[in-house]
Amino acid sequence: MIVHGKVSIGISACMYGSKVWHNREGWDLLEKLGCEADRFNWHPVCPEIHAGLGAPRIPVQVLEGNGIDVWDDRARVVQGERDISDQLKVSCLQGLKRLQIADVHAYVFKETSPSCGVYQVSEAIGQINRPPGVFGALLYREGFFLIPAEDLRDPVKWWDWRRRLFAYLWFEDQTILSLVQFYEAWHKVKSLCQELDSERAREMGKMFAHFNKKTPIANLEYQREQILDLIRKPIDFSRIVQSLCISYVFYCKQLKIEIDESMEPIEYLELKVLVDEVRALEIVAAKQDIFFGGSPILYRS
Repeated sequence: MIVHGKVSIGISACMYGSKVWHNREGWDLLEKLGCEADRFNWHPVCPEIHAGLGAPRIPVQVLEGNGIDVWDDRARVVQGERDISDQLKVSCLQGLKRLQIADVHAYVFKETSPSCGVYQVSEAIGQINRPPGVFGALLYREGFFLIPAEDLRDPVKWWDWRRRLFAYLWFEDQTILSLVQFYEAWHKVKSLCQELDSERAREMGKMFAHFNKKTPIANLEYQREQILDLIRKPIDFSRIVQSLCISYVFYCKQLKIEIDESMEPIEYLELKVLVDEVRALEIVAAKQDIFFGGSPILYRS
């Protein structure tokens, strides 16, 4: 399915090129996307700057827990000896509000940041911050699709995040007021879910098969959230490569392009070339109404 429209994405301001990191550094990772970056609307956010901390600044640290614990008042955020927990939480909530006003549902985050980080621990300058960060925890709780900024450097990882982002946004936007609508939406993303986590997707499928017309809409909405959570979950690089190869073989067969099926595509194509090939084939196939379950939704601005 092709969806027309420009996707809006939030991004840690330091990853957008703004010199707002604690030592006044900034990295323009959108450069790695080339002209494709112009196909998205970008919304930079820096919770620490908006909290009035300035740059350069003493690095922020989360004590006695992580960002989740900060929101539950079980941990503190400090800058030096100063407790800035409330100050940073207010800024994070304001940042969330700005993203929501702009209809943003995805965020490219600076990993290891005590504010924006999500999955990795930071051990910079002798400090240890347990993930997720304060803003990262808030965005995760609010159901944002979260992309590590460093993955924009890798065309293979970006290919994976991009296809899942489009599926996520499409599925999140579907009207589900009946079991029929739920099934129709689920079948669009089922193959992708099976590819990402076959065991969990299989369990979901078995559960959904027992739904009936009396199944409450609230239950269907809860299951939508579970499906969305599966789609946004990070996967191993080896599995991404496997998915890329499967996509390439599928499109070649559908478009009647001869390939050596006795070999894996990565045996005769470099990974970056393979990504370019798959993305080009996606466009050609879409014009012929050919779509692959691993990339069920394409956006065109």
